[in-house]
Amino acid sequence: MSQVDLVEVTKTFPGGVKAVDGVSLTVRQGEFLTLLGPSGCGKTTSLRMIAGFEQPDAGRVLIGGRDVTRVPPYERDTGMVFQSLALFPHMSVLDNVLYGLRMRGVSRTEAERRAREMLALVQLSGYEHRRPHQLSGGQRQRVAFARALAVNPSIFLLDEPFAALDAKIRDELQVELRRLQQRVGITTVFVTHNQREAMTLSDRIAVMRDGRIEQIGSPQEIYEDPATVFVAGFVGMTNLFRGHVVERAGRRVRVKTEEGFVVEAELGAGTGNGASKDSAAAGDVAPGKPVTVSVRPESVRLEPRDQDARGGSPAGVDPSGGGQGGIPVTVDLIRFVGELIEYHLYTPGGQEIIGTYQRGQRTLSMGQGGAAIVRFDPKEARVLWR
Repeated sequence: MSQVDLVEVTKTFPGGVKAVDGVSLTVRQGEFLTLLGPSGCGKTTSLRMIAGFEQPDAGRVLIGGRDVTRVPPYERDTGMVFQSLALFPHMSVLDNVLYGLRMRGVSRTEAERRAREMLALVQLSGYEHRRPHQLSGGQRQRVAFARALAVNPSIFLLDEPFAALDAKIRDELQVELRRLQQRVGITTVFVTHNQREAMTLSDRIAVMRDGRIEQIGSPQEIYEDPATVFVAGFVGMTNLFRGHVVERAGRRVRVKTEEGFVVEAELGAGTGNGASKDSAAAGDVAPGKPVTVSVRPESVRLEPRDQDARGGSPAGVDPSGGGQGGIPVTVDLIRFVGELIEYHLYTPGGQEIIGTYQRGQRTLSMGQGGAAIVRFDPKEARVLWR
């Protein structure tokens, strides 16, 4: 059952800037959906059209099946948290949370009961009489959550609410927000440009670019089976090998890269003009067609080059391409990134490849300047149509 529907909505700002270009989107009841993308991609404008703060030039906005395209914000049954939080500095915490309830005509007694209930829900009982400037950034964020939820909306809208917080507080509040959303069971639309934030919070993610949606799916689907080169590069780190199709057998494709290596990968979700991976449009991936292969860093298998003397055809790389049974690389940099060890590698032609390992997962006896071979499993590599 859908709770929010955008139907072919378009929004153009003065100067001919098309912020949103024919977007259709369904948000299911009770789900946490994130609009993810770089600055200027249309995600905040889409959210503001759901809230009623922007009017689409074309298309419709539906909430609970009701067309609210021309309905003012205060009649849409939504609660919104702005990036600036927009707390009233002269009011106490309690009065900030009471504000929306009082504007809706709720009695003082009932409004105060509801406000205190919300403050308890966000773990701010005892802070009722403080002013916003007497709170930490994380506490002010909780007040904004409580104020938006106090009016008991059917839709919870959040526009990059953690952007101004430091990393530790941001991570803590992400967990709290997800628990809060699940406890209340409210349909939530969240806007962010932070890929990690989207991956950890969402039931589904809509990746946006230039006013359009590039792909919608679960975090796992978006990460493991990106529909386009943009999605693969924007959501997490990836290695991209551009080239053309040499041979195709079912879903398995052999690609000759620009550097001359022949690699194997499987068709991705977006192969064939964004169609599903089971669509006949995937037949567009024929010999000679230009494609890009995406390989995530954790799928890169790295071995010292002198260990490659055993021969044989490695998974993912045709021996005719690598010359020694894989893609030869030189270790340029090794970084320790928390729980990960990150290897920055370069091919003879100068392409950078990044491989990551969990610390303690495997020890590689090579250092900076070492000669190595890169391999990967074709099942963990994706052929992207654009």
